[in-house]
Amino acid sequence: MATTNVYFDHDYSEEQFLVEDLIIEALGIYGQPTYYIPRGAIRDDEILNEEYSRFSDAYAIEMYIENTSGFEGEGTLLSKFGLEIRDQATFILAKRRFRQLVEIDSNAVSSNRPREGDLIYLPLANSLFVIKFVEHEQPFYQLNDLPTYKLQCELFEYSHEDMDTGIPSIDQFQTEHATRTVLQISAPAGTSGFSPREEIAQKIQDFKASNCAATAIVDVSTGEVTSVSIDESGFGYETPPTVNFPIPLTGSIAQGTASINDAGEVTSISVTNPGSGYTGDVEITDIEESPVEDQAEVKILGEVAKFTRTEVGVFLVVSIRSRISRSSMFGHRTDHSPSSSM
Repeated sequence: MATTNVYFDHDYSEEQFLVEDLIIEALGIYGQPTYYIPRGAIRDDEILNEEYSRFSDAYAIEMYIENTSGFEGEGTLLSKFGLEIRDQATFILAKRRFRQLVEIDSNAVSSNRPREGDLIYLPLANSLFVIKFVEHEQPFYQLNDLPTYKLQCELFEYSHEDMDTGIPSIDQFQTEHATRTVLQISAPAGTSGFSPREEIAQKIQDFKASNCAATAIVDVSTGEVTSVSIDESGFGYETPPTVNFPIPLTGSIAQGTASINDAGEVTSISVTNPGSGYTGDVEITDIEESPVEDQAEVKILGEVAKFTRTEVGVFLVVSIRSRISRSSMFGHRTDHSPSSSM
């Protein structure tokens, strides 16, 4: 079998390290400061049945722009959908510098190479580019080594991604291009206004328990149950639920029957046997459960882009990042409920 000249070793690591050091130095001199932005885990919107991504971290790293006479691609087009900018660019990144980026503690870069779909922010042009393809074999095995990545990118077109990197020049892409909703909000006394990026919420549906909850009212002089107070009417009952009163320490247990309306809500519990031996009002915990689940609280969340005081106690808020949530935690100022939308 043919062999190469044993006196010329192409795998000499010291030469490979030297060339790689020179490449990194050249990128630092002739390259541009950029931010590498990894795409976060895609989350599902159970209500709208959509998927969206989150960009929550950005890491400064130098890259060289291979294009010399301007961005490539189709450029600026006037289509039936309006003005479209389809610029493309190729960025060169040193592999060792990217490995150092991955080794940073508690970062969001989970891959050992740049991933298609991640973003690159170029401050020079104030532009975001999305990585379409990662070429890892150019230049082709010089000194039996592959020291760089070539990232073939095109201008990022914002859709509905959540951008929260903490760098204003990057996050402003969402502020400028996200769906905006103008809300007129009545502010409580003493409220001075809103801050940029502050979250507000518009309640669409209140939480409602499906199971009935009630309290037995007791006449302490006789120890008898005189009436029943409905704490939660519940909903979804097809037939009146069975009500079991708590057993007193002494005496006899009370009895009663429930009534429901067309919506399956418990409207009243009539006392059929007052019982005896009760020393005070007691909670009735043993009531037949409803066959349906609780009604979740639903709110539309939005992040404040800007606000204007229209009159005393009223703000006109431009809310972005609108999304529906079933969570009971909605950030700041959730006590401000929109009085109307415009």
